[in-house]
Parts: sequence; C-alpha cells; structure tokens
Amino acid sequence: MWRPLAATGLVLAGLTGLGYAVWLLTARRGLFEGIAVAGGQDATVSLAGARGSDALNAGWFWATVVLYVVALLLWAGAWYVGGQRLGPVGFAGLSMVASGLLAAGAGSALAWLVGGDGSDAGGVAIGCSVIGVGFALMSGGLFTGVASLIRERPAEGTSYLGYAGWSAG
Repeated sequence: MWRPLAATGLVLAGLTGLGYAVWLLTARRGLFEGIAVAGGQDATVSLAGARGSDALNAGWFWATVVLYVVALLLWAGAWYVGGQRLGPVGFAGLSMVASGLLAAGAGSALAWLVGGDGSDAGGVAIGCSVIGVGFALMSGGLFTGVASLIRERPAEGTSYLGYAGWSAG
C-alpha cells in the first residue's frame, strides 16, 4: 500500500514543483527584469501586474511546499512502515532534494538581501533564477524517488551491505 501511495504523492509534488520552477525561471524572473530595466522610470510593469504575480507566487509556493512535505512523508512511510529500502537510486533522489533545497534557500537569501530600489530588481531576477533551479532539482529528486519505489525487488535472502541497499555479491 505504501509504495503506490508514495509514488503518486512524489509524482504530484514533482509536477507541481516543476511547473513552479518553470514559472519562476520565465514569468517571475521576467517581471523583475522589466522592473530593473525601467530603473524606477517609465514603469514597464503595472502595479496590478506586480501584485498579481506576488499573489500567484505566494499561492503556488505554499501549495508546492505542502505537496513536497506530504510526498516526502509518504516516501519515508514507504521506507519505514512498508519495509522499503532506500537503495542507491533513492539515495540519489534524496541527495537531489537536499541539493535543491540548499539552492532554493540560497536564491531566496539572494532575492531577500536586495534593496527595495527599482534598479536593484536585477538581483531579485537572479534570485528567482536560482530558486527556480533549486525547485527543478528538488522535483528531479522526487521523480528519482519514484524510480526507487518502482524498481524491481531483489529475491529474498540476498544479503546487503549498509543502509542504502548495495548488493554484497
């Protein structure tokens, strides 16, 4: 029961995160590039457009985060309750999720540290790009997690070394 449930959660969270990453890398970054080009003069981005982008960003971000957390909890449930081994593929997926989380955090810090001046919006555009790459990496890790859940299981009695499930023979 845990494997199909976890795989479904990982796919849904991965698709949502991938969509969010693409949006960050295109439309959201473009908004801040437009503000930076204007430099506070001749606004190329309307206030309504900026507020709409902020609202969409907040909603999509929190939906993605909630789905990621639920998917990771389901994946952990497949490991512990379902007796599923992490394996090398699962370890790679978990490493991608951790790396993406670090990248998204670095991009958030970069975007947050930029001043409120319109000419500083180029730094926010770079931060959006780094956050988008982080979310894409996390989504790739979730998809790799799906592969770890659906891979073929070794026969009973096969001995393993270590927690990750590498074969001893």
